[in-house]
Amino acid sequence: MPAVLRSLIFVVAGFAHGYAFGESIFGAEASPLAAYLVGLVIVQAAIATGVAVLARRSAAAAVQSRLAGAAIAGIGIAILAGQLLPT
Repeated sequence: MPAVLRSLIFVVAGFAHGYAFGESIFGAEASPLAAYLVGLVIVQAAIATGVAVLARRSAAAAVQSRLAGAAIAGIGIAILAGQLLPT
């Protein structure tokens, strides 16, 4: 997959991810909003660091990591479809 296409997918996913987190705190006062954002940064940094450490330790399991990522993406798409499509 070309780097430009990967970057575009990453940007679109980032906007959707940010929108979802922003909707959960929309309309809050300043102090809960600040606490929410600080907590969000800490948790997201911890998750990203943990995933990076695990990925480096299990470089031999690259196929399994990709399959796990595909499964997580599939779950996300199913949840998104459940929210967007009328029932």
